[in-house]
Amino acid sequence: MTSADPRSVLDRAAMATTTPELQEWSTEHAAAAEQRVQLWFGPHVLRTYRAESGAAEEYARAIGRRFPGLRVTLDRDVADGMEPLPGEQLWSLTP
Repeated sequence: MTSADPRSVLDRAAMATTTPELQEWSTEHAAAAEQRVQLWFGPHVLRTYRAESGAAEEYARAIGRRFPGLRVTLDRDVADGMEPLPGEQLWSLTP
């Protein structure tokens, strides 16, 4: 097949999806979409969770509005075994 043959492009694309490098990138990309969420009271961490970025940011805004004395930090330091963020219905209710 020549490089102008469209099947060769498709074959190369299909082969690329099965390479370990691409699988590793996909795993890292998925993990990067999660954030560590920590709820602080002064210098003390009250809770640590893992959450998708959008949910983590909404949680930080909701907690900030409802409990101004608490601080929420977000970072990419997600580790296995972290609890997932509680359901949105638990933290998005207005007082």
